[in-house]
Amino acid sequence: MNQATSVEPKSNRQKQVQGLIYALIGTALFSIKPIFVKVAYQYGGDATAIMSLRALSSLPFYALILLMLCKKPERRTQVTQFGWQAALVGVMGYYVASYLDIAALEYISAQLERLLIFLFPSIVVILSWMFLGQKPTGNVLRAVGLGYLGIAAILFHDVQSLGEEIWKGSALAVAQRLSLRST
Repeated sequence: MNQATSVEPKSNRQKQVQGLIYALIGTALFSIKPIFVKVAYQYGGDATAIMSLRALSSLPFYALILLMLCKKPERRTQVTQFGWQAALVGVMGYYVASYLDIAALEYISAQLERLLIFLFPSIVVILSWMFLGQKPTGNVLRAVGLGYLGIAAILFHDVQSLGEEIWKGSALAVAQRLSLRST
């Protein structure tokens, strides 16, 4: 009986490590994407062509997920009942968010785009403070301030190297994040 209890935590630990590895791989791939988009722009790509290539490259993964969902009969019923509605909302949201994201990278650096996206939780902190009365702690305010100092530093650099159009790109990146959250 001791062996059964000692095996379970190890199995749980392996799942945690595996989850952590997947999270790190996903984060790395998510962070590399804007670099590929910037390279595609250098080779003459436009937002629509880059977005189409991105959508086509992700299609096999979505097809695999659909097949996995349809393995069980009860899930198959849910997919046939609600799948087309979920797919429609997902495709529309993906299209709008992808287009805004890729169009933003035409005007701003990949670093600024990632920083704007990763700082979006700070807007939630501010809105929670304004509308829900949840006052943020000192550590949260310092973290938010530090993040915005980073944005200011990158903005200063980008204005010097990329010109005034970074404001347009920044607005597109923020609009992308808002559209992604509204779908």
